[in-house]
Amino acid sequence: MHNIARAHALFQHYLPQIKGAPSADEIGAVLGVPQVADFTRIGFAVHVGCMLHAGTLPKSMITSKQVAPLFSPLEPAEIVPHLQTHYAWLLKEHIHNARDVLDTAPKSQEALAFNPLQSRPLIDMGDEFICPAPHFLMDKFTGTGLYYTLASKLGAKFTNALGHAFEDHVADQLRLLCAATVHREISYGKNSEKSCDFLLVFNEMVLLVEAKSSRPPESFRKSLTPARELHALTKARDQITKTAKLIRDGHEAFKQIPRDRPLKGMVVTLEPHFISGTEAQEDILEGPDGGPLLEVFAHDLEHFCAWQQENERLGKDLLDAWPDHEHGRFRGLQGVAGGTDRENPIIEHHYRRAVDIEAVKNAVYAAETTQLRT
Repeated sequence: MHNIARAHALFQHYLPQIKGAPSADEIGAVLGVPQVADFTRIGFAVHVGCMLHAGTLPKSMITSKQVAPLFSPLEPAEIVPHLQTHYAWLLKEHIHNARDVLDTAPKSQEALAFNPLQSRPLIDMGDEFICPAPHFLMDKFTGTGLYYTLASKLGAKFTNALGHAFEDHVADQLRLLCAATVHREISYGKNSEKSCDFLLVFNEMVLLVEAKSSRPPESFRKSLTPARELHALTKARDQITKTAKLIRDGHEAFKQIPRDRPLKGMVVTLEPHFISGTEAQEDILEGPDGGPLLEVFAHDLEHFCAWQQENERLGKDLLDAWPDHEHGRFRGLQGVAGGTDRENPIIEHHYRRAVDIEAVKNAVYAAETTQLRT
């Protein structure tokens, strides 16, 4: 749910508002449909169809009059070609690509090698598509797949704009927290330098937050590159540390930020950096007070802001739960007290706008019933 909702929020809501972002026509030319929302909705219909049929999707069903409307604006004759272009390879192509990957993978690292199903999660078997790994299909039409699909064609024009769109998404999440006053980045100095992306003022602490949309490189995912050498994380740390110093020094531009309470730092990433802060990456980055710099995935932040949105003591609870260097990466959020089980209103809104699961199920069942009758 969160992946689908976040993709709709980022690509359909925030991205079009960013100055210099690729136009809808440019994005549509890459995806083969007018809007990202169309691409996501079509991918979701395929996913539900596969899940309802034990990983198979008959071509006759998806082009039937009951199901074809789910693939609008594609005409029935365009549905299979669209899936062949964006989602599927023939079985022989999958085998060839898998062998190429294994032939070039270093010895003992074959299990960590790229899986061609991540590029094309469907296998075209002639009369039907099969989906061996549904989670790769979900990735294809949500954030991860859309990122690589659009970045490969639109380059920095897209990735730079997505970075700003992600900042807007994080801003709206943080504003859910009733206990915090949220300040966006502050310009200072004669050259209009920028602080970290967000400064959250609680009664008990100040939390400095930097948002990063770049993906962790393969070497980091394999634990070959330590966190201290990963540019996105170290740049975020430096930005947070510099902002903390400006606050402590009483810089005029930061006069609205109190200096009488602890300063903590957190980096929010669009894609998870699972290894960072674990035994495989022992060099946890230091925050502005010498303690650990928290690194959290967007999914974690969305859950945290939902659960903690009405916690008036959140600043104290955060301080109490903040990890030291002996504790894991997520302890600072997962260990926070005072939350209640609540839905995230932003995620709920965008999920409802993105997909209608009941409509998909009903269309699939209607097609099956018609086939049984005939």
